[in-house]
This record gives sequence, C-alpha cells and structure tokens, in this order.
Amino acid sequence: MRTNFKKLMMPLAVIILGSIGAFATMSMGSVKDAPGDKRGYLFVDALHPCVQNIMCSTIVDDICKTPSLQTLKGKINESDTSCPQTLYKKI
Repeated sequence: MRTNFKKLMMPLAVIILGSIGAFATMSMGSVKDAPGDKRGYLFVDALHPCVQNIMCSTIVDDICKTPSLQTLKGKINESDTSCPQTLYKKI
C-alpha cells in the first residue's frame, strides 16, 4: 500500500510544482517598467551605433554606465537609429 501511495503522489507533486513554476514565470514577464525607466544603448562603432544594454532612467542622478564604465545613451523614439538622450542610473 505504501509503494502505491508514493507512486501516485510523485506525478501529482511534479504537476503541482510545474504549475506553480509556470504561473511564477508568467507573472515575472508582465512587470511594467517604472515611470522614467528607459533602455540604455551603447555606441560600439559606426555600423552599430546603438547596441541595447541595460535599463537606465530619465530621472537626474549619476550618468548611466556599464560595469566597464562605458556611458550609455537613450533613443528619443524606439525606431531611431541614433542615441542622443542622456540617461542616468536607476534609483
């Protein structure tokens, strides 16, 4: 009787854990950016003027930089090919 109980409970536990994981993943994907958050872009070369990098902010603070201390800039519109906007560290 004990082995039948274990054989029945294992698949049930896997299904429950899988469902919890699926709902947790979906809820993390729907997090909205805070007001003022903007994607920071890195200038690499003339062929790649705006390479997407990390999230920055438009709220004035220290300049947004990569861990290797390269300055990041922002696009005015997402379809722009240049990145003229000054961005700041997220608070």
